[in-house]
Amino acid sequence: FSCDARFAWGEAEIRLTVKEGFVKAAEVYSDAMDWELAPALERLLTGSEFSLQALCLRIQAGLAEHAADLCEMLARQEI
Repeated sequence: FSCDARFAWGEAEIRLTVKEGFVKAAEVYSDAMDWELAPALERLLTGSEFSLQALCLRIQAGLAEHAADLCEMLARQEI
């Protein structure tokens, strides 16, 4: 699974390896000024159930500042 989008705070690209309904590995690339964003998002998504609700709950819990943008990007993918 992969998706990307540009936001006011920078661009984000998410690549997920999904197996048996769970995220086995996450790779995140971003040009955001917050250099901790990509590794934090990778940690949050790895191990998650591969559903929009589960992914967004993890993002909201760990990256509240960017959660609305990232969840909107994921929602456009019709997971």
